[in-house]
Amino acid sequence: MTHEQKVACFEKQLRDRGYWVSNAIPPVCRLLWRLGYKTPPPCFLSFPVAAISAGVAFAIVYVTFMWLIVWPANVAPSRVLTSTTLAGIVYGLAMATFWRIRAKQLDLPSWDEFPRPKSDA
Repeated sequence: MTHEQKVACFEKQLRDRGYWVSNAIPPVCRLLWRLGYKTPPPCFLSFPVAAISAGVAFAIVYVTFMWLIVWPANVAPSRVLTSTTLAGIVYGLAMATFWRIRAKQLDLPSWDEFPRPKSDA
């Protein structure tokens, strides 16, 4: 099964169960897929990989927004680093926890094993 077929199957599974697709497959994933990176949706990532991925992505957006709009020009670099790191850690852990809970709710196997064959039991 191709990556695109797996993603379509996962989206269908989410819709059939009443979950928002955008919660389980964030826009960043779709952007990566369009750029040619065949990464699994976050629900299929291990907790550390999901936490680091979400935390780094958020930290980049956070520091850019804060630097351009909120922080004055003379803010200390240590304050920028501390604030950005803390925000990235908190967001990364929160999102990784959310995706782990969602994976358990959906009883998801690993991405390599997805989708599971239907049992006739």
